[in-house]
Amino acid sequence: MINGWWRVGRLVGAFAVAAMLAARARGAAETKPQQAPFELQEWVVLVVDPNRPGTNNGVLFKSTMPGFVLNRRSGANPEEHNDPSPVGVIRLYGDAKTDSIPKIDVLVRGSQFNAHWPKAQQKTDRVLWQDVELSGGPLGPQAVEPEHWFSRLRQGDSAHLKCGNNTENFLLYDFEAAYSAPLKVSGGAETGFLLSTSGATALRDICVYQPGEGGWRTGTAPDLKMGQRAVVTTKPSTTQPATTQSVEGVVITLAPDAVKQPVDLLAGWKKNLAATGLAPTDYDLIISLLSKHALDAKRLTVVYRMDESELNGLLPLEVTPLPKKQLRVGLVIVRNMDPSVGEEVDRLIAQLRDPDWSKRTAAHKQLAEIGIAAKPKLEQAANDKDAEVAWHAEQLLQVLTSTPPGR
Repeated sequence: MINGWWRVGRLVGAFAVAAMLAARARGAAETKPQQAPFELQEWVVLVVDPNRPGTNNGVLFKSTMPGFVLNRRSGANPEEHNDPSPVGVIRLYGDAKTDSIPKIDVLVRGSQFNAHWPKAQQKTDRVLWQDVELSGGPLGPQAVEPEHWFSRLRQGDSAHLKCGNNTENFLLYDFEAAYSAPLKVSGGAETGFLLSTSGATALRDICVYQPGEGGWRTGTAPDLKMGQRAVVTTKPSTTQPATTQSVEGVVITLAPDAVKQPVDLLAGWKKNLAATGLAPTDYDLIISLLSKHALDAKRLTVVYRMDESELNGLLPLEVTPLPKKQLRVGLVIVRNMDPSVGEEVDRLIAQLRDPDWSKRTAAHKQLAEIGIAAKPKLEQAANDKDAEVAWHAEQLLQVLTSTPPGR
């Protein structure tokens, strides 16, 4: 009898465990986020200078937003008014007429946000667009000059989004992030440059731009992983293709001829962006940003695409309800990468002795633009016997040491 009750008890226990597991499965199914019939695409441009803290540093960039967009940055010069700023742009794709799409919340976190549009709920480290509706209504009512880069954003074919009293076909944010490029450069133009990365994720679509007579020479590589090295050379290999991956690393061969027109030089980015799945809506605007910030007439620059997992960690994005498809593309422009910057600092400090006031002023301005990389040599120059050199060095050091981190 006891043995019979024991068997019954085992059966009851088995049924109880099965019921519990089934309940858990139902609960998991009930709590699983539901996807809505719209797609999200985002592109972000980050400009990094190893001599400045953070990304999209406030010292380097002034606001070119329209006047109706509140911005913590100071305004740019009038001649730069129509130039695009390095920003993040979010577009939604869906049809409110045929699809049952609820109101959408979009939250971006993790940075210092200087501005956003359309109007949203903003704290220092986050921006929330709440109750966004996919609308077929006209854009506005805020007017934008035809030449301004906001007009180019409005030409996109993404869904019109109603946010409060405004309707736009994009969400936009201006930010500064605590991000330092893991890319390192050594060597020089004569001996060849060597690129390496300390990042845990690969750098994608690497493009190197070296200034030269009549324009820039460029070379590319598909990616660079942690532990790999990229040799940037001007001499094509006789045993390897111009861009190849090997056990030792990556070889990037710069094109033999300099290209003068930025449009021609940067045309390959349309192919790179298309390969990510990003819609062509903003290709030309992104290339305009690269033209302005990635091509330095004096120093080597490198542009790469950030791995999406790294972008998710840097700028976490939360969308409710979940889109059926989501794509985030982050382009990083690393400026002042040329290891020969020390030689340039020496030349500019020597120019501070020039009897021509305009040349001294130009040298002062260029040293300020170089930033913290000039600090060690400026500290030496502050003790120079030439009073003019010492005065300029002290003034520059005062600015460098009084600039708050990230600004």
